[in-house]
Amino acid sequence: VSDNLWFIGTANRDESTFEISDKVYDRAQIISLNRKGIPEGKYAKTEKKFISVEDLQALFTSAIQAFKHTDEVMDRLNSLDKTLMEKFDTSFGNRIVTQTIAFTAVFMAAGGSLEKALDYQISTKIIRKIITSDDEEALLELQAETLDYPETQRLLSKRINDLGR
Repeated sequence: VSDNLWFIGTANRDESTFEISDKVYDRAQIISLNRKGIPEGKYAKTEKKFISVEDLQALFTSAIQAFKHTDEVMDRLNSLDKTLMEKFDTSFGNRIVTQTIAFTAVFMAAGGSLEKALDYQISTKIIRKIITSDDEEALLELQAETLDYPETQRLLSKRINDLGR
């Protein structure tokens, strides 16, 4: 398989499917389509641009090597992991930590913020481990710890509201 071939797949998660294994989530970058897109008007035509896989990988490597927030990401993830272990008796592994650091580095190099990068990773890779919990008190504590992350807050609020019905 050549370096310029990437595998992209889809998996539906709804009432007609079985739960997807942790291994799948841990090894992939998840795109969740939770809301309908809203057109933002007309878009300007742009020229096609091509980049080699080598150049793309070099940009990723450069972003990761220049990343100055590794300790902050580690501190935030460690705090979250501690809460998950204490309140839900679950955790996430080193693979997710490593992916989150690399993702955050590239995300920020592309103009995004630390909080948005972490929110994306937490809401798609970490929160899914506990989102079916019935422990409202634990969910509320986790919600209080994740105030900087709007998508994570949305998912937790939805679960907490579902439990209250």
